[in-house]
Amino acid sequence: MLLSPRLVLTSEARRQLVDVAAGRAPADLLLRGGRVLNVYTGELVETAVGIAAGRIAWVGPETDRAARQVLELDGGTAVPGLIEPHCHPDVLYTPSALGAAIVSHGTTTACADTAFLSLSLDDDALVEVLRGMERATVKFLWNLRNCLDGVLPQEVDLLQADRMVRLLDRVPGVVATGEMTAWPRLVDHDARLRRFLDAAVERGLRIDGHAAGASPRTLGLIAAAGITADHEAISAEELLARLRLGYWIMLRHSSLRPDGPELAAGLREAGVATARVMLTTDGPVAADVVGEHLDGVVRRLIAAGFSPVEAVRMATLNPATYLGLDAHLGGIAPGRCADLVVVDSLETFVPMMVLADGVPVSASSVTRGFTGWRELPARPLGQAELDEGRLADACQAGPVLQLQGIITRQVSGRHAADGRSGDAACLALVGRSGEWIAGATLLGLDIRALASSYTGSGDVLLVGRDPRSLVASYRRVVELGGGLVTPDHEVPLRVLGGLYEGSVGELAAELGRLTAGVRLTAPLEYLCLFASLAVLPDVRLSPQGVVQVKTGRVLAPVRPLAVRTTRS
Repeated sequence: MLLSPRLVLTSEARRQLVDVAAGRAPADLLLRGGRVLNVYTGELVETAVGIAAGRIAWVGPETDRAARQVLELDGGTAVPGLIEPHCHPDVLYTPSALGAAIVSHGTTTACADTAFLSLSLDDDALVEVLRGMERATVKFLWNLRNCLDGVLPQEVDLLQADRMVRLLDRVPGVVATGEMTAWPRLVDHDARLRRFLDAAVERGLRIDGHAAGASPRTLGLIAAAGITADHEAISAEELLARLRLGYWIMLRHSSLRPDGPELAAGLREAGVATARVMLTTDGPVAADVVGEHLDGVVRRLIAAGFSPVEAVRMATLNPATYLGLDAHLGGIAPGRCADLVVVDSLETFVPMMVLADGVPVSASSVTRGFTGWRELPARPLGQAELDEGRLADACQAGPVLQLQGIITRQVSGRHAADGRSGDAACLALVGRSGEWIAGATLLGLDIRALASSYTGSGDVLLVGRDPRSLVASYRRVVELGGGLVTPDHEVPLRVLGGLYEGSVGELAAELGRLTAGVRLTAPLEYLCLFASLAVLPDVRLSPQGVVQVKTGRVLAPVRPLAVRTTRS
């Protein structure tokens, strides 16, 4: 593992810490006037903390301790900075925007999936971006992911084993592989996936899983293949099955599945040890990030009956230990990074102040990290020769699907007849090159027209009841070089053709305007993403056509389109 530069403690800095701890030199900052949670013992004590060189030098009485600056905690309680062990930093927002938003909620370290960036950038540009993120206030660590659904052409082409192994040795701060969504191919000994995971294991990295709906027997098989953690449990029974098999589990409360309290209650009722339980928000949408992050998950666990100390451990010490970084992160103790959250009380857990590397964080002082997002070259969008007739023909030739949340299921009988009779929306995926279209009809979504270049496959999604408006929206997306477009509003996606350039708050406001008056069964971000990503059941649109996820059977192949123009 190439340790993140943010976690490297030089010999000079170590000598400074020792001198401050010994009283031979003053601390850079002294925290006093509050309580400190010791996550190692569970004790909550009134004490002081000395900070030097961005690390904690000592914890104890301030008697005979000198400091250049003193910060009063005003009766608050200091806990370690929260650690997100698994997140997607590009749910329409950029990693820079996400980091700037979550630090105010007390998240000071985030382990972020690299899939979108790896698919969008060449090696040099990717390394430049990830190294640039070292400057962010939030410590970004990376989950270097080498699969989506295992068969997407862009995945096979761009996430080759040779390339991903090279990146392991070029990108500092990689701590895990990213979620193994294509685990069926892994257990069938897919050479590309196996070679990368073997290289990751050799470098001491964690292997994160994505075993949605897997039985205990299948979970055991996946564990034998090398998976060390999973975040896809949706019931207490599934959580327990993973724990019994030696998994580290990530108890998830996300925008997609906001069921953290139910999972927590079931886990608490089971009375099992939680030393191998972590908390995650997975990939929260912008509207949710504005209000909370991991702090909200901690509050929900406390409300579900966990002790505040245990809940905080799941968001601090446990993920640090899982990552093998507990000598640097996850506790308030000598030598650890001075990442702290001062909350009003452990019981209510409302962040009042955040320190990152020993520096109090304010809205004006947050550093976003990499800033050259707009200059990154995006893959071109081809303008297809698409009109109402071609769109309608492609959708009518495909199966009739029913939308349930974000799950698309094939229907038959009367429901299919309803779709054929016009009581449905068009659902189509147009190739990024503009050379093909896959289509179906969709029940359960009342929307006039939406075109999106933010998709799981990297192509352009069209969904809505008005074919004419859909074609116009599609053309506008191509003109923009990427965006979300309806007849009434558009949100340009100027970063790599798929991400919003501004802040999380600005993105949330734009999406609110885009979806005003639209009845959605799930956040728009997820509808766009998962309609073309075969990691959830039942049917998905893809560059092969409309595909049944479990069997891989093509229900309706793509249709060719002529290309009118190409953007460069």
